[in-house]
Amino acid sequence: MNKVKFTVDIKYSIKQSLILFLLFLSSMNLFAKSFYFVFAAFIVLLLLGKKIRVNFDVLLLLMFSLTYAVFAGLYNNVLSFLRVFAMPLCYLLGINYFENRDWNSTDNNLVDRKTVTAICIPAMGAFAHYCINYLTNSQSAYRNTIDIWTGESLSATGQACLAIIAVGVFLYISFEKHNMIYKILSVIGLIIILLYNLVLGGRALLLILSTEFVIAFIWSLIHSKNNNKKVKLTLLLLVIFIAFALVYSFDIYGLRTMILGSNLSQRFETSSFLSDSRIYFKLEYLKHMLEYPFGGGHIFNAVGQYAHELYLDVYSDAGIIPFILVLIFIIVSVIRIILYSKTESIPAETRLLMLLSNVSILITFWMEPIMVGMPWMFCIFCFYQGILCSSKKIANDAV
Repeated sequence: MNKVKFTVDIKYSIKQSLILFLLFLSSMNLFAKSFYFVFAAFIVLLLLGKKIRVNFDVLLLLMFSLTYAVFAGLYNNVLSFLRVFAMPLCYLLGINYFENRDWNSTDNNLVDRKTVTAICIPAMGAFAHYCINYLTNSQSAYRNTIDIWTGESLSATGQACLAIIAVGVFLYISFEKHNMIYKILSVIGLIIILLYNLVLGGRALLLILSTEFVIAFIWSLIHSKNNNKKVKLTLLLLVIFIAFALVYSFDIYGLRTMILGSNLSQRFETSSFLSDSRIYFKLEYLKHMLEYPFGGGHIFNAVGQYAHELYLDVYSDAGIIPFILVLIFIIVSVIRIILYSKTESIPAETRLLMLLSNVSILITFWMEPIMVGMPWMFCIFCFYQGILCSSKKIANDAV
C-alpha cells in the first residue's frame, strides 16, 4: 500500500496556496475577522478557478444559510446575515480545491498529499489560536480566560474546541509512520493541549481525545500488515501508560499536584457527564419543539439556556426548515465519511486522518452551541466535506 508523506509539495497552484493560507487565518480567527478570510478565499476561487463546480450539497447549504438567516432574524444586520453564507462558501472552496492536473498527474500520491495538507492547515490555524491563548492565560485561576484577539473573556468550552480538530491530526501523525520530527512535534502538541485544558477544565475535549485515540489505535492494528509493528505499538502504549502511572503516583515533577489543583480536577469533583445540566436542557428543548416550530429563539427564552448542540439550537433559532436541512446535510456527510473510510484505493492513513478530523467535529456538534459559539467549526466541516466529495470522485466511487 502506498504511503503518504507528510511533506510540503511544490506542485500547489497559486489558487490552492492562497485558499489554504486564508483558511489558516480564518480558523485562527486572526484579529477576530474569521469570516472575512473565508470571503477573501472565495474571491480567490472566483478569480483563479477555471470552472466552479456545484453539487447538491452546495444547494442544500445555501438553502440552510438563507432560511436560517431569515427565520433567525439576521436580516436586520448585514454582517450577521452574510456570515451565515460562509458555510456554503467553504464547501465550494473544498469541492473546487483540486486542479484538473492533480488527478491527471503521473504522481499517484499527489491528490492524497494535497488532501492531507487541506485537512491539517485549518486544524493548525485553530490550534495556533489555542496556543496563543494558552501563552497569555497559562496562570489563570478562572476557566473562562481572555481571548487574544477580542481582549474579552471567552468561554472555556469555546477555547477548548480550538484544539479539537488538532487532536485528530496529532494522533494521526503519532500512529502512522512519518518522520520522527513530526512525531515528536505531534506529542508536544498533545501535551500543550492537555496542559491548557487543565486551566479550561474541558471534559468534552478529554472525551474526544480518548475516543479518537481508541479509533486511531484500532485502525492502526487493523490496517497494519506487519505483525511486529502491532506488537511494538501495543508494547509502546503499555510502557507509556505505566510510565505515566508511576510519574503520577510518585508526584514526579509535581505532576499529580498540578493535576489535582487544576480547574479540570475541580470540575470532575463537582459534576459528571451523566449529571451534566446540558442533558436537562436538551430534554427541555425537546418538550418545547412543537410549541415553536418557526424559531425566533423562543425555546431559548423559555428554557433560559442553549441546548448545547447544533441541531436543537438551530431549531430554536430558526425553526424546523433549517433544522431539517442541516440534518440532511449531516446524514449525507456521515454516509460519505463511512464510504470514504472503506475506499481501499485511498491510502489507509489518509482515510484515518479524514475519519478522525470529521468524527471530532461531529461529536462536538452534539455538545456545543455551534451556530452561536463556534460557527467557524461548521465552516471547517463544510470545507472538509467538499474535499472529501472531490476525493471520492477521484477514487471513482463518488457519493
